[in-house]
Amino acid sequence: MIRFLLVGNSRQSWLGVLNDAIKPLGELDVCREADTFAQIEKANYGVVVIDAGEVDHPEDLVLRLRSQRPLLRIIVVTSAPAWQLARRVLLSGATDCINKYADKKRLSAFLSDTVDRANSVSL
Repeated sequence: MIRFLLVGNSRQSWLGVLNDAIKPLGELDVCREADTFAQIEKANYGVVVIDAGEVDHPEDLVLRLRSQRPLLRIIVVTSAPAWQLARRVLLSGATDCINKYADKKRLSAFLSDTVDRANSVSL
């Protein structure tokens, strides 16, 4: 089972979709941006999901996370997709940048694929 950490207080409806999508894969914890690094020290997270709408500068957070945890899978989610944001976070070291899927099956498939790709690269 993989531990997921959501950074940002996402709206309840999408948080429910994310939680349902993660259930087959592992557990989900949620924290505010200010508590991210304290939370990471408490548990061994395999994936950090950053809600770009809830974080001031997602690319800076990605850089800080990447510098402390080089193998961490970091997914940035956004409800307002823009190629500029995707480019910035990917260049900062994010594993991926995606839209906030409302379909839990599609989101679960994406998360599973991300975990599988990361596992095959680290072997």
